[in-house]
Amino acid sequence: TMRSLIDRLQKEAQGTEIDHTNTPWYAFVALALVQLPVTQGLAWALGGGHLAVLAAIAIGMHVAGFIISEAIQSCYLFDITGEITFTVCIVYSFISIEGVPSHLQVACTVAGLVWCIRLGVFLFWRILSRGSDWRFDKLIKARGYNFFAWVAQGTWVWLQGFCLWTLNNGPAHVTASTVSEVPGLAIIGLAIWGAGFAIEIVSDHQKTAWNSKTKSDGQATWIKVGMWRFSRHPNFFGEMMLWLGLALACSGGLNVYGIILAMVSPVWSSFFLIFTSLMLLEKRMDLKFGTNPAYTEHCRTTSVLIPWWPEKARAKTQ
Repeated sequence: TMRSLIDRLQKEAQGTEIDHTNTPWYAFVALALVQLPVTQGLAWALGGGHLAVLAAIAIGMHVAGFIISEAIQSCYLFDITGEITFTVCIVYSFISIEGVPSHLQVACTVAGLVWCIRLGVFLFWRILSRGSDWRFDKLIKARGYNFFAWVAQGTWVWLQGFCLWTLNNGPAHVTASTVSEVPGLAIIGLAIWGAGFAIEIVSDHQKTAWNSKTKSDGQATWIKVGMWRFSRHPNFFGEMMLWLGLALACSGGLNVYGIILAMVSPVWSSFFLIFTSLMLLEKRMDLKFGTNPAYTEHCRTTSVLIPWWPEKARAKTQ
């Protein structure tokens, strides 16, 4: 099934993780620097102008974030820098629209901003309230690794917002020749966005309430209440769902070529979350609880991503 396939893929990816313990600093610097010409080359190949500016803003702000992190020897601003950068890019994309923005452009831009600001505030509040984050503690240990992570998040912002950049700033050959003010595809897409947004908010709230009972990284068990009863990562599922919805909504104003470009957003969102965020969390949980039979059973019966009814527990042998 799709659920078991995702679980198998993320487990296989755990062995391919690169960090400062297995990769030299100069490799990370090279991986970071190559993103600059690659994003600019793609931007000009796909439409130039505003796409190139957006790539420069996204990566430039993260290079500044890297410099600040090294100066203060902390990466606690990592998440909030990403969301501030995303907000700046969305605003730039909107004000760069030629002529009067359509209702569709306004609706999709607002949806993007609502998600971005909500997530940014939540993530910044979380790091301030909990005081530390194992991801950030790991980044600051090696400068080359840290530089790569900051630049990579800038590239993530640029790729993640592709549906918005295409709708608002794409060249004429990607826009639909005729489009109603609120096309049916946009309504469906925004409904999916709303459902995904709700799942992400509820999941974040439930885990925050659960985490509040212990100090950061001091949990002696794993969450299995609310949405987390049906998925080990319902917040990631909600985020993937909302980006699919937003891309579909944007597609209401695009032709086939434009729709293909807009689909970069949900495809990239799913790839990044499964093979980075989800994989790293699963790897950490496996190291912490992997020898616990109850956790092994939890993983067997609970979907790793797509919410689903838990499988029946195996009967205990006498």
